[in-house]
Amino acid sequence: MNTNSVAIFNEPKQHKNDSSESLLTAVSHMPQTSNLSRPMVALANVRNYFYRVRKIEVVEAQGGNELQPHINYLIIYPVESKYWILFKDRLDKDGLPLPLQDLKQVNKVTTTKSIIPIKQITFIPKKAEQFIELSFIGNKSLTPTNKDYIATIKVDDYYIDEIINLLRTLRQLQYDYGYWEHRTLKFNESTFDIYPNVPYLGDREEMVWQRLKFEVFNKERKITNIDALTNCRVFQYDYRSHQGTGILFPFLKNQTVSNQHPTTSTDPIGNYFITSFNLTGIKEPASPKISGDITFQALDKPTITFTEITDPDTLSTAIRRLKEKHANTVIGGNIDGEITSDIKTEATVRCSKCQSDNESDSKFCNKCGSPLSMKCDKCGGSNTLSSLFCSKCGSKLAVSNNGQ
Repeated sequence: MNTNSVAIFNEPKQHKNDSSESLLTAVSHMPQTSNLSRPMVALANVRNYFYRVRKIEVVEAQGGNELQPHINYLIIYPVESKYWILFKDRLDKDGLPLPLQDLKQVNKVTTTKSIIPIKQITFIPKKAEQFIELSFIGNKSLTPTNKDYIATIKVDDYYIDEIINLLRTLRQLQYDYGYWEHRTLKFNESTFDIYPNVPYLGDREEMVWQRLKFEVFNKERKITNIDALTNCRVFQYDYRSHQGTGILFPFLKNQTVSNQHPTTSTDPIGNYFITSFNLTGIKEPASPKISGDITFQALDKPTITFTEITDPDTLSTAIRRLKEKHANTVIGGNIDGEITSDIKTEATVRCSKCQSDNESDSKFCNKCGSPLSMKCDKCGGSNTLSSLFCSKCGSKLAVSNNGQ
């Protein structure tokens, strides 16, 4: 890499705007950072994007002072992390942050500079160079005032399009209704906000189970995918494309276990959290030598599939028990920018044998005829097959094969 790139920043420039895109055409739907304070995974596991800066110039958009901060590195923190650009002189020092919410435009520009021989007999044709141009609102950490600024940044040409595409993708996520779908849950006498499609937990939301996938970037192991189960939703997310899908339990219609087969793996694919035992009575796989898939349906369509996880039957049991806890959950919020009225879910009983849903007062499955409840040996009270303790007297129930 040539670290002595031609410095053209202090000379009059004629810019050709190769590709520009305004990012001010919509209203941001990204919540306040206080609602994004509980990421599902440790931020140290989330990939940030490092680039070497060859030269940078910052000027006021309406003319005025020109700034030439001493910057050698540009680090992009994605929406799953701090959601900003960090400019640094040295990697071991604090940097100057630019929140991506303050970024107005990302352009690629071309400028030229004449190369004149020493004898100045003839002119060599002008050499074209490409730069990244960022329009942003100044902040106290990066610029001295709250005015509009333009930063012209020189990086290796190989990375220009990559940086521009990444910044546009991340910046536009805040305008994405589907990404920031918002719901309010009235659950267990508490009301809290939740964003089902993003890897952040709501105030009353707890992790129950997760399966992480990693890749190595620049010799560092970083997360690429997560399959997760919380006390409120089933969730799947791709950190590379910055896209996720979540199904709140009241909207979960069905889950199907398939492709089960023996495995020789000694490490479980997927791990239960301590909260799992408190919420579901399950703290580890019952059949650690079996792997398979679970497909989840919302609105009667397959939406999420967890593939090749350890003991999918036990995880499916945990999900059924969590869903039962949401029998009286009330849901409100917005999707696609529209406010919805509160939705009160109707209690149903799922047959543990054929997975069919039945009315809450059903005693036998309307599809296969299997019993849907079991009696408490102590008081004779009726309980669902997945119950661990009697709902009437609190006694521990005998283990039901159908319930597992």
